[in-house]
Amino acid sequence: MFNILKSAYSILENKFKTKLNILYFIFFVSMIFESLSVGMFIPILNNFSGVDSNFTQYIPDFILPDSQKNNIIYLFLLLGLIFTVKTIFLTYSSYEKEKFAFQLSNFLSKKLHYIYLKKNFNFHIKNNSSVLIRDINDVKFGIDFYKGITHLVSEILILIGIIALVMIYNPISTIIISSSIGLMGFIFYKTIQSKAKKWGEIRQKFEEKRFFYLQLGFNEIKNIKLSNKEKHFNEIFSVSHSHNVKANFKNFFVMSLPKYWLEWLTLLVIISFIFFLIKLGLELNTILPQIGIYAIAAYRIVPAITRIMNAIQAMRYGSPAILKLKENLDQKEISSQQISDTNIGFEKKLVLKNINFSFNSDQTKIFENLDLELVPGSFNGIIGKSGVGKSTLINILSGLIKPTSGEILADNLNIFKNLKSWQSKIGYVPQNVSLSDLTIRENIAFGEDIGSINDKRVKETISLTQLNNFISNLREGIDTKIGEFGAQISGGQRQRIGIARALYKIPQILILDESTNSLDEKTEKEILNDILKLKKNNITLINISHNSNSLSICDNIFEIKNKNIFKL
Repeated sequence: MFNILKSAYSILENKFKTKLNILYFIFFVSMIFESLSVGMFIPILNNFSGVDSNFTQYIPDFILPDSQKNNIIYLFLLLGLIFTVKTIFLTYSSYEKEKFAFQLSNFLSKKLHYIYLKKNFNFHIKNNSSVLIRDINDVKFGIDFYKGITHLVSEILILIGIIALVMIYNPISTIIISSSIGLMGFIFYKTIQSKAKKWGEIRQKFEEKRFFYLQLGFNEIKNIKLSNKEKHFNEIFSVSHSHNVKANFKNFFVMSLPKYWLEWLTLLVIISFIFFLIKLGLELNTILPQIGIYAIAAYRIVPAITRIMNAIQAMRYGSPAILKLKENLDQKEISSQQISDTNIGFEKKLVLKNINFSFNSDQTKIFENLDLELVPGSFNGIIGKSGVGKSTLINILSGLIKPTSGEILADNLNIFKNLKSWQSKIGYVPQNVSLSDLTIRENIAFGEDIGSINDKRVKETISLTQLNNFISNLREGIDTKIGEFGAQISGGQRQRIGIARALYKIPQILILDESTNSLDEKTEKEILNDILKLKKNNITLINISHNSNSLSICDNIFEIKNKNIFKL
């Protein structure tokens, strides 16, 4: 457990370590108030029983004058004041404790999500997205561990303080106290139930959005990398997650209040009942002090022990999540971007020189001494049998993965000197375009905030991809939602929107990664004819296919075989 505690503490950044230390101080002050609230019963009960008490001599005169230190009325007023201050402070303590947990949850989830998005493409090839989503979702179990720590420290301090001041006290009537507590519990139950339902609905709504943006980010990682939109997707994820944790924060904060306020009510009932007995003229020494003090101690000690046990259980349950979280956060960031100020142009030629590649050093090479040269404005087709590495070559060419050896030179500059500059020139259309349940406009302007979308550019790409007639027949035009993965439109229209998305960024190179292979022959021919018209825009086309008929528009056709590429 010590090693896990050490790991949990090392995860925290300095600002959270400071907040945790502040919480420890708050817990210490809470312990003082809890101990005072129990200890104040000593002089009261001794006064009732007619026993002299030395406790009152420790009360400063400015709080309780020496002449009134044996005055039962003043002692009760002081006790009521201490409990009132304690209740207010413990409300504040609970607020800070829950706020710490949910702020930490928001921070760690956002940080881990951004780390994953910034990992290079090879990392995402090797890791299943469901595992990454699970790791981020498991942050909440790690937070339960931290909450267990705060509950453990808080309750242990209170337990020590009360045990040190255990004294004698007896409640006037179990029936009266039980009835009062039951009534307050019923009120809290009815009040919290309505609010908790509302917060639960809010949490449910934004939990769905949170997973939506998580899946969108990882499913579209290739476009995100090529468009350099990691920060954008991290921010839209963070907005949904913030709403989610805010709803949880409100719920847990309010759920923590009944304990404090029910204790306060219990005291008021006891004080009121005692005043009532005094008014009736009953003898105070009939109250049994010893029974009372143990009852009061048990009233607070039993819940403290229960919470300690729950905290230990929560820490045990959350320890695997803590270890996994530390493992993920301790990994060195493998960024796909090696930034410099060098602009990578493509005005003369693109050269792949002596490219060797294998996914792992112990695996068979996919490419061996591969050479390829492309010139701007050319239409190039790449064919090859399934599994020979067509898509892998494109991933290398676009800088998503690095070759084991060899160079990728654009106008004699290595693209990895400024990968962001190079990837900004590439538009990519996969075989299965992944569209989101957003509007056509938002799907084309992929990764842009709504207020930043260039509508003029959207309309230009719609015209270039021959989507005008299709969109004009829609009731809401480009603001029509097309369903998850574009389920509400045809395969041909999905591919056209995918091409429009690639053209939106005004690329110099357009990559079609078997983008028309799943379409019928007529639709494929129509789309290829439309793409042919892009030649006037001086766009360099790279069309990957296993169907030689789809390469009829190409100036050059290359075949991948025997770990190399050959011009036909």
